[in-house]
Amino acid sequence: MSLLEVLQLIGYSTAAALHLWIGALLVKRRRVLGRLERVLMALALTLGVWHTSNLIVALHAMLGLSDRWTVWLRLSDTLAVVSITLTYSMLLHVHLHLWANARYRRLTQAERARVYLSYTPALFLLYAAPKLWTGAYAPMFVRLSHLLLPFALWAGYVLCLVAVTDFMIARLSKSRSERALLRTLASSFLAIAALILAVYAFRLGEGTTAGQYLKTLANLGSLLPTALLAYHIYRYRYLELILKESLIVASFASVVLVVYLYGIRTLALWLTARYGLRPGAVEGLLILLLALVAAPLRRWLDRRFRRLFEQEAGLFRDVVARIGESAGRYGQLPELLRFVEQRRDYLRRYLRRYWTPTEAV
Repeated sequence: MSLLEVLQLIGYSTAAALHLWIGALLVKRRRVLGRLERVLMALALTLGVWHTSNLIVALHAMLGLSDRWTVWLRLSDTLAVVSITLTYSMLLHVHLHLWANARYRRLTQAERARVYLSYTPALFLLYAAPKLWTGAYAPMFVRLSHLLLPFALWAGYVLCLVAVTDFMIARLSKSRSERALLRTLASSFLAIAALILAVYAFRLGEGTTAGQYLKTLANLGSLLPTALLAYHIYRYRYLELILKESLIVASFASVVLVVYLYGIRTLALWLTARYGLRPGAVEGLLILLLALVAAPLRRWLDRRFRRLFEQEAGLFRDVVARIGESAGRYGQLPELLRFVEQRRDYLRRYLRRYWTPTEAV
């Protein structure tokens, strides 16, 4: 297995699992989500479909499957085209909300119109999707090669626009860490925009091995909206557990894949060739060893991520504890209620400073 195939296998599988896992958890809580959070849920599921489709195509090439699988390849290509088209529209949709929230207001009429206009590129799916099902099968990027330039320009425009929006939101933020995060995210959007334009608009490295690496990185670049999703969940607090568990699962899966492909497989082949051992037995023993260390590894990851999500939780526990300790000092109910109101006002000032409620369309 080449390095490119390893990158595709680990990258696409991890990205698909992460997005679908986050999307599934958000679906379970859809009744308590606002309009913006529902868009983020759809964005996670759409990206999960995009990476899953890329994974299916990559596995078909790796396993050398016959042409009888072309129906599934056509279906995967269709889902990939639909999902990646909607992804950039959803990015614009989400950033319009984030910009409005940063200015503590609802969407204006002009912004509402821009939300609907951002989905107009989906009309091209009426032309692109049927093309994938006509004639002899050809990969998506070959069949729709004449649309790669418009797609690259649209994707570059969206990524640059959301990057500028993130820079502007960073200027409005009072938190130094939040400003740094938004600027880093904006810079990442600009970098992936440059990569997409180089690969799909200017055909950089086309027909070469380096070009295949660049195309894979460009496809995996759609992981960046996940950083936006993670930021949103972390900032608004109410779904921290979803993000934490998703990061643990994705990190654990990545480590296991890397250990198996570059550790177990390589070591088993070397031991078999060196000492003439039975191939299946060596690999089986190494997999058993990996299974034994899997539980401690997951606990270690859990401890690492727990530290990330314990910030500021002590504030609320302290307030509750102080209310409980002070309750016995007050013999009259009105005095206790006044104390509780003071604590409530303190929390309200804190939340107004560090937490902004989401607005619905």
